[in-house]
Order: sequence, then C-alpha cells, then structure tokens
Amino acid sequence: LQVNGDTKADVIASLAGLVAAAGRTTDVNALIADVMAREAIMATGFEGVAIPHARSAACTQASVVVGRRLEGIDFGADDGDAKLIFMIVAPADGDDAHLSILAALARRIIDEDFRAALLKASTAADVVAVGKGVAASAGVASGKGAITLSRRFLRSSRHSGVPSTRLRRSEEHTSEPSHG
Repeated sequence: LQVNGDTKADVIASLAGLVAAAGRTTDVNALIADVMAREAIMATGFEGVAIPHARSAACTQASVVVGRRLEGIDFGADDGDAKLIFMIVAPADGDDAHLSILAALARRIIDEDFRAALLKASTAADVVAVGKGVAASAGVASGKGAITLSRRFLRSSRHSGVPSTRLRRSEEHTSEPSHG
C-alpha cells in the first residue's frame, strides 16, 4: 500500500509499476509520460488525496491503482499534500468509462470515514474490503494490484444510466505488491 518516492513523478512511476505488474500496459514509460502530461495540464490533488489520471495508448485495460504515502506528497493541492493516491488509466481509444470511475471516486473521497479507513488499511485486502463498502457507484473488479472496470458495469452504465456495481477480490490479489 505504501508507495515509494519523494516526488509526484516517483509516486506515479510506482503506481504505473502496479499497472505493469498486472499486465495492463504495453509500455510502462509511455504510461508514466501520459499521466505526467495530464498532471502538467492541471494538478489532481485536493483534501489530502490525489487522482492522477490519463488515457494512454500504452494502457490495455481501464485500471485504478491505489497507493498511500503517510508522509504526504505534493500533488498541487492548495490544502496540503496527498496521503492517498488513486491513479486511473484507460486505453486511448476506449470509451469514457474511466470518467465514471473518476466521478464516483471523487464523490466517495469527500467522506472522511472512507479516507480514514483507507489510511488505516494495512493490507491490499483491507483496501478491497473498504471498497466493497462503497462500491455502489463505481463498478469495478480487482486483480493483481490493479482494479479494472467490469464488462457488466460498462454495459449497464451505457444502457441504464445507473451503474450496477461490484467490487470483487481476485484470488491473485491476496498479497501486497512490492515496491523496489
């Protein structure tokens, strides 16, 4: 859960490594460059949280990775450093499903109990458990250190306007990834 790095770029690289470990990028350096280019347009930090995000030709599947840096890291917020970082990446040629995740996540992040539970989580499984409690508006499935949009969510959100959601823990997602 704890991400390594002393700069925004280091933290984004660490999170991109999780996307790569999950097999969801063809070029981790290109993915990092795309997220950093999006960050250069507008900072994504607010209220102790950052949500760096981007579409990338190097991304093969829409994914969310979660990291924590209890010391905080500057993501450009006026109100302080980010301790929780949610990186959202999606294929450049994909639909706008990642925007639904971004919106749902932004709604949940304003809940102090949600943030506190994530800050207290000690394992990746704890993070998944917290997510299960708030998944009513996000529609994601997890696996190997990254969380991805489920196809059922993509279909339901396009047709009903109200996503049916599930956050499922993959058997592969039982241990915390190493950051080294």
